[in-house]
Amino acid sequence: VDEGLALADKSGVHLWDIKLLHQGVHARLSMGDLQEAQAYLRRMGASMAGAKHMDVAHYHYLLNLEAWFRGQAAHMLEHAQTALSLATQAGAIFPQAVYTLAMADACIEQGDTERAARYLEESGKLIRSMQSTSLEYGYFLIQALLEFARGHRAQALDYLRQGLTLGRLQGYV
Repeated sequence: VDEGLALADKSGVHLWDIKLLHQGVHARLSMGDLQEAQAYLRRMGASMAGAKHMDVAHYHYLLNLEAWFRGQAAHMLEHAQTALSLATQAGAIFPQAVYTLAMADACIEQGDTERAARYLEESGKLIRSMQSTSLEYGYFLIQALLEFARGHRAQALDYLRQGLTLGRLQGYV
């Protein structure tokens, strides 16, 4: 990522900066490097004026993930809602499903299990319509979180088992 951004700076061609920064944020968050992820997010934020609709949506989704790492549920919800609204306006079904899962997760973090359940139901419909195993994996894991939050241990373990089995079959875990 850094090499690609340096090359863009050197050449003056910044066509792929947003995509590289997206990858940089995902990579740094997955490595637990919040400080470097935030640096990438600041650089992205500076380039959002005039950015493509879905790049702005994904930027807010990444801010949602960063807020999760900081334990800030209200910020998670705010950014997930913005991402979902932009994806819905664009008619982008796959991002809608991703961002609807993010909304469910944010609602769980805020203790609003009823609202989370509605978002999970909505995301489940989208995921089934696309037959996306990667999103189904995420759906099962978020559904497990919801059931744990509701105190339904048996159902939570069943969803967790389904998610981890699918993850193993797909090579995710």
